[in-house]
Amino acid sequence: MQWKCQKVIDLSYQVDENSPRELPIDPVRIYDTATIEKDGYFESRVDLSGHCATHIDVPCLMFPDGYTVAEIPIDKLTGEAVLIDLSNSKQPGEQVTAEDLRSWVSKNGDIASGSIVFLRTGMDRLVNEEIFNRKWIGYSKDAAELLVEMGIKVVGTDACSIDALVGHHGDGLPPAHFTLLGVGMPQIEELKRRLLERNREYESLRRRERRLHNDVFERDERIAQMQLTMQDIEGGLSDRSAELKALEELHERTLAEVDTLKKSERTREVVGAAFQDSLGVLRAHEQVQARKDALGIEDDMSIPEPDEAPQPGGTAPATMIDIDDDPE
Repeated sequence: MQWKCQKVIDLSYQVDENSPRELPIDPVRIYDTATIEKDGYFESRVDLSGHCATHIDVPCLMFPDGYTVAEIPIDKLTGEAVLIDLSNSKQPGEQVTAEDLRSWVSKNGDIASGSIVFLRTGMDRLVNEEIFNRKWIGYSKDAAELLVEMGIKVVGTDACSIDALVGHHGDGLPPAHFTLLGVGMPQIEELKRRLLERNREYESLRRRERRLHNDVFERDERIAQMQLTMQDIEGGLSDRSAELKALEELHERTLAEVDTLKKSERTREVVGAAFQDSLGVLRAHEQVQARKDALGIEDDMSIPEPDEAPQPGGTAPATMIDIDDDPE
């Protein structure tokens, strides 16, 4: 299996004179064995126990034929890790029991076989105090047996020992060490506080991932809804365009009819005016004719045309009679 590393986080303590350790182990000693001023070159020496600072216990610690650190199978140190955080429920000097592990599993879910299990006891907060290596929190024997039963391949803790304090004060070897190392399970002790911070970062990333997933899902849903809405709008626009075209055609026909009606109205006005004029002339003629009849004037009596005007020395035509004059 290939693991894709996104970020490397150091969970180990720096090795120096102040490195955490389990009593009665001596502290680390770092000193110079040669200097440039005296010897022309520099060299230093580090004296420490294998149980100083962050370290790993392997089967050869308690079993003569157990493998050494150099012989740890590489697949033992890679894989999925689970953090069991009991830092708010345990006090210095107490044990983490099998019942504690079962309770954690019931609340957080099963731990897959082959997992790495890190235990946070809260002792990392006391790393610079005497109580750190005098009254720590660790696994009981039944808790170690349950970890073996669950198929865990590596365990780790922020305390100075994987065993509970009572295990170190009893008869024989510390039971959790003996149980776990007996099945070849390495133990990492004195993990740095960043372990909890790493878990918080992981949970934060998981929450962010879930939020992003939900955001993407909601966005896709909105896009799908918008696409349907756009299709509806396009269909509506197409229908409205057809209606608008029909209305424009109706408008044009209406304008043409109105123009025709206006022209007809003007024609009626002209014809009406002409008719009124003709009617007036006719009535005037009838009035003239009536007076002529009343006066006994013949219809052929008329005003002579210009070409009938009297010639010089000729006889003048009969005098025209004004029909309005009363003849005697």
